[in-house]
Amino acid sequence: MTLLTPAQWAYLLFLFIVMVPANSSTTFVIGKYAQNQTGHYANNLRLNKILRIPGADELEVTIRGKIEKCCQSRTITKKCCDYLTIYDSNEQEVAKLSGLINKHLYVTGSAIRVTFRSDGRTTDEGVKVTIATRLPASIFNEIKSQLLAVIEQFLTFGTTEAYIKIRYNLQSIKTLHTTLIQREEIEGIVNEIAEELLAIGRSYQEIAAMAPDIMAKHQEQFNVLKDLKSKTLYNIEKIEQQQQKYQGLLEKTQQEVNSNQLNNSLEEQKNQFTVGSYDNILQTLYAQQAIWNKFYEAQEMLAQKLKNYSHKISILLYILNINAQLYEQAANVALLHNTTIVSLNNLSHLTELQKIMTEIEGSENEITQWLSKIEQTQL
Repeated sequence: MTLLTPAQWAYLLFLFIVMVPANSSTTFVIGKYAQNQTGHYANNLRLNKILRIPGADELEVTIRGKIEKCCQSRTITKKCCDYLTIYDSNEQEVAKLSGLINKHLYVTGSAIRVTFRSDGRTTDEGVKVTIATRLPASIFNEIKSQLLAVIEQFLTFGTTEAYIKIRYNLQSIKTLHTTLIQREEIEGIVNEIAEELLAIGRSYQEIAAMAPDIMAKHQEQFNVLKDLKSKTLYNIEKIEQQQQKYQGLLEKTQQEVNSNQLNNSLEEQKNQFTVGSYDNILQTLYAQQAIWNKFYEAQEMLAQKLKNYSHKISILLYILNINAQLYEQAANVALLHNTTIVSLNNLSHLTELQKIMTEIEGSENEITQWLSKIEQTQL
């Protein structure tokens, strides 16, 4: 990748300044943040201002300052002394703020509207609102953070405690089998075994009863994952559009340089700088696209692994429900017939339970490996 020279960087900065019209404001200030002001803002202020960055898809909004607050409730109303309100480009309220403010917001669109109201009582230091085009790395890191949260929900919600109980119960069943094999006379331990079976059955019933909540949480996370994939594709498409734009500009400028149509040496030098700048921008966009594409592929792979994982969890919960009924019946038979041999030997779902637990552990290991890869990915 060719590095930009200081002259090329200066020209890029010149292009950026030209792209933002002089009448487009990106800052709202009152009180001590205003130019040549050191004191508080005034009483009875009614301010309204639009902050805009033409062409921006999403804005990063930073709000810092202190506004007089005398509300006792959490909801800010017109009776609430002084407050600042922010609206998006669709006139939807994004935030209403009062008191000590240190906020960082993301707003879709290229503009926000800021309003401020102070009453006739006391005032305070003031506030500063600034907007900036949201950087691709910031968007990437937000999607990555949400993706990691999805995986965390899958691996922990409602299952950690269940796994501990299941493994404990499996060990208890093995112990019961060992006890029966070693004991010639079983009549003296029938009640003990029956109580153990009933306890295991109740434990499995409790876990199986969590199935609706666990599956609902899984579906909720699948919806989040689908939304993240859409956001990722949207950013890939934006990069492709930028590539087309700069490729066209590069070809046009290159043609002008090659045709020697420029008689002015300064203009010719500018065009040569522009060609180098566009070429570097394209190389950067290609590099970004490669990372976003791999990130999307990782999401696709994770979606499939999480679906398989969710399917296995569903099977596990079903088997637990069946086993709970089997253990209850086994305990009843043991107590009625004063024997446990037939009861325990007929607990055929033990093998399936052990198998599905092993498969789930394998799935979790695979997902954890992908989790580690995603955590290390940076734009």
